Amino acid sequence: MTPYQLSILLHYYVSPEPFKYAPILEETVRSFLDVELIKVDGDTYILTEKGRKYIKMVLNTPLPIIIDPRRIK
Repeated sequence: MTPYQLSILLHYYVSPEPFKYAPILEETVRSFLDVELIKVDGDTYILTEKGRKYIKMVLNTPLPIIIDPRRIK
């Protein structure tokens, strides 16, 4: 799963509205800066090493295995 796909998935987890800019974006960016997941590079933001490691961890999280309780004996 790509980061873009993950962001869309997370968006649709909380809202049925079309995926687009959200007012909370600025607050989210500030919080990412505070915990050093991103940094300012000129007039843009880039992931820090910590941010890249976090994304890799999220993207490598396996999907859960759902066990039908009727099949447990």
